[in-house]
Amino acid sequence: KQDKNQEEREKLELDYLKKLDHEHKEHQKEQQEQEERQKNQEQLERQSQREVEKRYQEQLQKQQQLEKEKQISEASRKSLSRDLEASRAAKKELEAEHQKLKEEKQISDASRKSLSRDLEASREAKKKVEADLAALNAEHQKLREEKQISDASRQGLSRDLEASREAKKKVEADLAEANS
Repeated sequence: KQDKNQEEREKLELDYLKKLDHEHKEHQKEQQEQEERQKNQEQLERQSQREVEKRYQEQLQKQQQLEKEKQISEASRKSLSRDLEASRAAKKELEAEHQKLKEEKQISDASRKSLSRDLEASREAKKKVEADLAALNAEHQKLREEKQISDASRQGLSRDLEASREAKKKVEADLAEANS
């Protein structure tokens, strides 16, 4: 009977220990789930915080963009004379970018036209220099030819003079001979 009581006591103790162990595990599990929920909650809160921060930043950027557009619009109203130009300056950023590209293209076109004019002027100047050079060469050739003619003429005159002197000497000799 005592053994049976001992057995029952042990069984009760064992059951109690099992129950305690089970409760302990349940408690641990609950605690873990609680921690998991806490972690998830914190993660959600952080995510939510990030979302709020992101939306705030987006709103801030939109606000800054609107400020920028407003400043552009104000400056345009002051500086531009026509309503059309004032409204163009106040349009969306894409249109402002398009306008900027158009202006850059106009500058580029004007620059290209200017370069083209400069090139044309340079070609004209080159043609003039070449024409002047050709005229100078022709003049030089003409002067050389005239010099050759002049040299030939001088040589001819020199020969004629020599021949004339010879003839004079002969005539003088003939006269001297006739007189003696």
